[in-house]
Amino acid sequence: MTLPLNATSDPADTALKFLAARIAVDGVVTEEEALALRREIFPDGKVSRAEASALLRLNARVRGEGTAWRDAFVEAVTDHVLANGYSETHLSDENAEWLQRAVLADGVLDRDTEVALLVKVLERASSTPDGFHGFVRDRMFQLLTSPPPANLTEADVQLIRRVLFAEGGAGSIAVSRDEAEWIFAIDAATDGGEHHPSWRALFMQAILNHLLANAAPRLLDRATLLHRATIADAPRETFFERLRTIAAGGPTVWFETLTQPAPTKAINAYYAARAAQAAEAERLTLSEIAWVAARTRADARITANERAVLDELKRIEAEQQAAAAAAASGAPAR
Repeated sequence: MTLPLNATSDPADTALKFLAARIAVDGVVTEEEALALRREIFPDGKVSRAEASALLRLNARVRGEGTAWRDAFVEAVTDHVLANGYSETHLSDENAEWLQRAVLADGVLDRDTEVALLVKVLERASSTPDGFHGFVRDRMFQLLTSPPPANLTEADVQLIRRVLFAEGGAGSIAVSRDEAEWIFAIDAATDGGEHHPSWRALFMQAILNHLLANAAPRLLDRATLLHRATIADAPRETFFERLRTIAAGGPTVWFETLTQPAPTKAINAYYAARAAQAAEAERLTLSEIAWVAARTRADARITANERAVLDELKRIEAEQQAAAAAAASGAPAR
């Protein structure tokens, strides 16, 4: 379904609508036309909902000549959804829902522009709602596995890597359980295909990252990040305002102020706890081994990549057992 360029209850600027309608006539956006669109949208430094909507409708009717259209489209819509939410680094629930509806409005998800847009939002955002990165993974799975048999190219693998390690993804710099399940699903659905060698390396890296480095700092949790952004935006008390607050609180507030621990002690304690958490996560547990074993048997066959992961886990487990035995006996581990 093709949407008319003026189908919006919040119409874009007349000049932009006229330019978009003219560009859509031949279905191709030239380098010069992409530059003209940039000039029309970015003079005030902001991209409105009407302008972003107009670009999405135009994208459903055209293809780019070179990369100028894709770059302009991705930059403009990303700027809009991130600059009109909680803050310029967090994707709000409202904007996430709007973007999901918008990219599926014509029933087709364009890889060159719309997939690039979704991935760029994940990369630029400090956090995104759970439903959004789940939506991106689902769309990516459909794109990469249809029609079978699917062969994963180097570009496909790079796209998967960007989604996995995007700052605004499910696990940020770590691979979450949902993301690990996604990697297993892609591997199973594309088993037997002729894949670029980098797919095996990424599969191994992703699963081992999830098992051995999944203690993402609490500082990176979406709720914590949003709370910190709220604190950062809150007005600060001046020195004299703080003194008045303490004086108004009476002896109790005076005592609490004087006896509260130094900030450096709290910071050191926090990072010591995170270091202990990370060290614990590096140990391979029986429950993690059981999860991998169950996951490899889920579809009644073991792929070559799954076999490689199982072999690597056996090696890591043997090393850990040897290190534990050496530590117990006081002998140096080999």
